[in-house]
Parts: sequence; structure tokens; C-alpha cells
Amino acid sequence: MNKPKLFAKDNYPKLILFLYCLLLVYLMFFAFGRLERWDEYHFSLRINSVPLWIPKHFSLNTMYLWGISLGNLLLFAPFGLLLPLCFPRTCGKYGRGLLCFVLGITFVELLQMLTRLGSFDVQDILVNSMGFSLGYAAWRLSLRAKTKAGQVFCFLAAGFLLTLLCLAGAQIVNHCLFY
Repeated sequence: MNKPKLFAKDNYPKLILFLYCLLLVYLMFFAFGRLERWDEYHFSLRINSVPLWIPKHFSLNTMYLWGISLGNLLLFAPFGLLLPLCFPRTCGKYGRGLLCFVLGITFVELLQMLTRLGSFDVQDILVNSMGFSLGYAAWRLSLRAKTKAGQVFCFLAAGFLLTLLCLAGAQIVNHCLFY
């Protein structure tokens, strides 16, 4: 009976997913001064806007806030690639993958609130889910390339263009629905 090898070629996506999850746990619970616990629970259940925008001017504060907003989108794009690769039966189709992602990110948001090391924010779940969708779409588009190098290039190019589309779409939605 052959035992599965930890570093077998088909286990690389799972190893990358595991390490990426560890990085996100650090960022979401311990980085950015989060160890200073709040005295109360913080949560937001309202969607006041899609918290993505294209900066109109470039100040240090604007770029910092824009970086956080863009980070909330892009940090979760790898899940759109890694979840279907690691769990093709459960997450191979977009709808099931998105459902698994939304359940997982909702659990993490609740955990942030309950530990008082962050807040539960529905807008974060929305933008994180947009990031998953961006990654999934870029992955699906990249599958059309014939070589590995072509797939990587297509994934990055599609990711870049889809990011611009997300920013423009959020700008339009915010202008039409929230202002």
C-alpha cells in the first residue's frame, strides 16, 4: 500500500493553500496592531456602499485607505484559483466554490468579532467575495492557454483587467445606488 507523499506534485496546491491561510490568519488577527483587543464587539450589518473606488487625488491618507480597500479585494483572489484546484468536487463549479468561500469568510469575520481582534463587517464579506470571483474568473480564462507560462501570463493579465473592472463597477454601483 502506497502512502501519499506530502510533497507530491498534486499536493502543492493544498500546501500553498494551507500556507496562504496561515498568512491571512496572521493578517486578519495579529497584524496591524490587532492584539490590542477592543472592550466591546464591533460589527456592521449594513452595506452603505461597495468599499472600492478609484482615487480622485493622491494624498498619503487616500492612498493608505485605497490600499486597504484594494487589499481586501486582491488578498482573496487566490482563493478563486486554489479552492477549485484543491477541492474540485466541492469547489470546482463557481456557485459551490463561492458558497464555500462565503461560509468560510463569514466564519472568520465572526471569529474576528468574538475575539475582539477585529470586527464583523458585511462590506468586507462582499469585497472578499468579489476577490474570490475575480480569482476564479482569471483562473478559468487562463485555462485556455496552451502552456504553463501562457496560463500564468493569462491569469495575471486577466486578474489585472478584472481588478480594473471591479473598481470601475464599484464606482458605478456606488454612484447609482448610494449617492
